[in-house]
Amino acid sequence: MGDEEYEVLFETTIRYVRPKSGNIDAVRMALFSLSVDDVGVQIYKYLSERKMATPEEISRELKLSEDEVIARLDYLYSLGLIDKLGRAYSCDASLAEAIRRRTSKRILGILRRLAEMLEGEANG
Repeated sequence: MGDEEYEVLFETTIRYVRPKSGNIDAVRMALFSLSVDDVGVQIYKYLSERKMATPEEISRELKLSEDEVIARLDYLYSLGLIDKLGRAYSCDASLAEAIRRRTSKRILGILRRLAEMLEGEANG
């Protein structure tokens, strides 16, 4: 079974982490748990403060390449942590709310589809 047999639509790793010290940045820890890197955390925090921004604006303000910004925004969007409106991205929900409302539903949806596929194989 080779990787060439499948088209990967989205990929993530979910980490169950525990802080090593008592002084933590909860947003950073939650995003790290969802495989968001330091640049992605920086972009998420900027967008959550601004509520809406284009990749060009974020690139200019954070002094990052536009390709780097777009890659992170697409990942955050795929996780359901932010929304996309035309060329702009928005962050109108708290991180906790986005995880509960969208991220968890997307992950559970993937798991349900896998289980249904397997049940179909068993019944087929």
